[in-house]
Amino acid sequence: MAWQQYSPYSWTPLTGNDGDLGLNPPRYEDTSYHGYLGVDSGTSEHARALSSSEGYELDDRRSAISSAPLLQPDNYSTYKSSLIEPEIRESVDYGQKRRWRHLSGWKVGVMVCAATAVTVCLLNIALTVWAVINHQVIDGLSYLYTGDCHEVATMSLWIHLGINAMSTVLLSASNYTMQVISSPTRKEVNKAHAKLRWLDIGIPSTRNLRAISWARITMWAILALSSIPLHLMYNTAVFSTLSANGYTYIVVNEDFFAPSAIYNPSGYGASLSVLNTMHELGVQGSLANYTSTKCMDTYGVNFVSTARNVLLVTRDTETSNNTVFNSYYWRSYDQIPYWWICGDAWDSDPYAQKTAVCTPSIAKAEASSWTVYNHHISYCMVELVEEQCRLSFSFVIMLVVIGVNASKACIMILTVWKLNEPTLVTIGDAVASFLRDPDPTTEGICLSTKMDIQKKRWKLQAASPWIPKKQFWFRAASIKRWLTCNLLCIGVIGFGVYLLFQGMSNINIYDIKTLWGLGFGTVNTNSVVGIAPTGLIPTTLFANLPQGILSFLYLTYNGLFSCMLGAHEWSRFARFRKSLRVTAPEGSQRSTYYLQLPYTYALPLLLMSGCLHWLMSQSLFLALVTVYDENGELDESNSISTVGYSCIAIFCALILGSLAVLGGIANGFRKYDDGIPLVGSCSAAISAACHRPSRDSMAYLKPVKWGVVEGTDGSSGVGHCCFSSFEVERPVNRCLYAGEKGKAD
Repeated sequence: MAWQQYSPYSWTPLTGNDGDLGLNPPRYEDTSYHGYLGVDSGTSEHARALSSSEGYELDDRRSAISSAPLLQPDNYSTYKSSLIEPEIRESVDYGQKRRWRHLSGWKVGVMVCAATAVTVCLLNIALTVWAVINHQVIDGLSYLYTGDCHEVATMSLWIHLGINAMSTVLLSASNYTMQVISSPTRKEVNKAHAKLRWLDIGIPSTRNLRAISWARITMWAILALSSIPLHLMYNTAVFSTLSANGYTYIVVNEDFFAPSAIYNPSGYGASLSVLNTMHELGVQGSLANYTSTKCMDTYGVNFVSTARNVLLVTRDTETSNNTVFNSYYWRSYDQIPYWWICGDAWDSDPYAQKTAVCTPSIAKAEASSWTVYNHHISYCMVELVEEQCRLSFSFVIMLVVIGVNASKACIMILTVWKLNEPTLVTIGDAVASFLRDPDPTTEGICLSTKMDIQKKRWKLQAASPWIPKKQFWFRAASIKRWLTCNLLCIGVIGFGVYLLFQGMSNINIYDIKTLWGLGFGTVNTNSVVGIAPTGLIPTTLFANLPQGILSFLYLTYNGLFSCMLGAHEWSRFARFRKSLRVTAPEGSQRSTYYLQLPYTYALPLLLMSGCLHWLMSQSLFLALVTVYDENGELDESNSISTVGYSCIAIFCALILGSLAVLGGIANGFRKYDDGIPLVGSCSAAISAACHRPSRDSMAYLKPVKWGVVEGTDGSSGVGHCCFSSFEVERPVNRCLYAGEKGKAD
């Protein structure tokens, strides 16, 4: 009986005295690799290398065989795993362990992204179904709640916090998946290098799009383009509609409340129907009695929603026995806000031209001597009404959001399912690939930097002297990337400052305390954009335009920090021996779910983006105000649909945005270690640093360090620097180094 050969091994049974194969383990013979390595002693070159570098002999491994368990079917994989070399082990299917490898690294990350996108999509669908079932859809709108304006404002605040959190998470998930999709395969890198072109490794990149397949380009484009309608419309899928009541304020004396009161509306501005209604309510005792101060608080707002018509009661008398002295129909939505409550003083200079703004605090300071139309006001009788503010839901906008959300989820799932060819997603992936299979196009240029590659210094050159120099972090990213990110940020901040001062000038308020009192996302008659378009969809797009700009800024900032932190990870290999951080770990390699930004940077950046998105939604927003006239009838012709802005929200957004810009610039002035060339994300420069000694063929599976390899210190000629699992030294100042082909004989 003989064992069948299991390629690439031959298993020869050792027969005991009783001939029972189960009594002794089989002898392992590496038949396929002996001929390949030209070794006839039964010991491979790699085994001898391991013996010398890691302190064990092949005989130790053979001695372990003698004490191995009996060869039974269940023990077969144990023998195979313990006896074979790592590079051979990779080619053998290990069943469950190998299957789990396909769900490690970036695939786990993209699966989390897909699960997040599906969850958000299901939440959006559930909200839409609930809104349609429980609330009637009229002209594409459902009213989720009608009533107290404070309740509407509170619900709107929390809903928009949730919307901005979900949109920020979707943006981050899209960016993660786009980076995976645009990451090149080794074959694509080799093809680019053959044409003296380089690709980006470890960062979000559009450079790589010209090197990857059309299928991946399409997937990348869908993720990118689907973010545009998401951020232009998501914030207005749910919005609040305020109610504003037109009202007539009427100056009367106390005799007006007598059943037989005499009043003549002629010349006083009030309609007879309003006077009759107010007289009837007064006689019935259905009006609320407010002090002068409380009356000022009720009507000293931009939009009166809790009250309608008001009687300003004076103790003055008329010789004509008329109980009505004066009146005026007030429409706060198209006039200077509530200036009448400041009294007759506002009819004289400097207020006659209405160049100043009446505020409740100014009016209440003179409450004891409140005078309107030359009559001293003692108290008010107010017609109270129920508020009619609405929390509105746009069915059309939410359908668009669900569509783009679903497309993102599908692309993410497709990425996990179809993208099976190994890609160089992280710098560790690239280093491992180039150590395993060195790239001949970059031999002889071991000290190359990204700038050298950009200057087409690819071919074998004369040896270069090592001149250590600490580099600032900002050198890791291109000038174009820095300018794009920071100039756009500065431009947005500059426009925000202009808008802030224009807004404060319009409302004539310049102190932070008063601005804070106006609130976030609060509609004000003076704080609306005069050039805003009309109609729900055009107004929505205009109001959310800054959201799209902010999303682009997040992507550029993410790429900027990815460049700096990728170079930081690279520079540490000059000081520490470390395992490679890869997406599909083998040997002593480390697994990773994040691509380049560690969570200590990624999470604060994500949180900052979410806060800015929310502040922006409160800074520039859809302003819808439904107007009712003095009789409580809907006044559609005067209802407002425009874009409003909040000065205090703009101020807070400017502070946070400025801190983000300053933080990025300050981070750029940190310094890298000077013991390794700065390669950035350049695939060719990374490749040039990975020409390890030929006898260190297993370096990609072990902890490695960059430096001068043994026997090539450059003191007597030309040395060589690279990543290696062997002992390395730091390069010597002014000594010459090149690739192994460039060394002096």
